Amino acid sequence: MPKTILVTGAGRGLGRTLAELFSARGDAVIAHARNEGALEGVPCERRLIADLEHPEGIADAVAALELEHLDALVHNAGIAHIAPVGGQSLEWWRRTLTVNVV
Repeated sequence: MPKTILVTGAGRGLGRTLAELFSARGDAVIAHARNEGALEGVPCERRLIADLEHPEGIADAVAALELEHLDALVHNAGIAHIAPVGGQSLEWWRRTLTVNVV
C-alpha cells in the first residue's frame, strides 16, 4: 500500500535518492528544501519549502499542504560545522541544533 512520506533535505544527496526510491515504489513523496530551485528534478507529489533554521515558519508551511495524513517522516536535512568542539561558536551550536534537532 502506498505511503505518504515527507523527506527533508530532498534537494540533493541521500534525501534526493530517498525521494527517487520512494517515488519509484509508488509512494506519495513530499519533498522538502529551503528553496524551489533545490527540488528541480526531484520526483514528488508535493513540495515543502521551508528553512529549518527558522522553525517559527514551519507550522504554516506544513499547514498549507493540507495533509490528510502522513505515514513517515525522514528527517534527512542537516548542517555541520566541522571544527574542534571548543572552537565552535555558540551561534554555530544554535544553528546546528535548530536545523538538525528542533
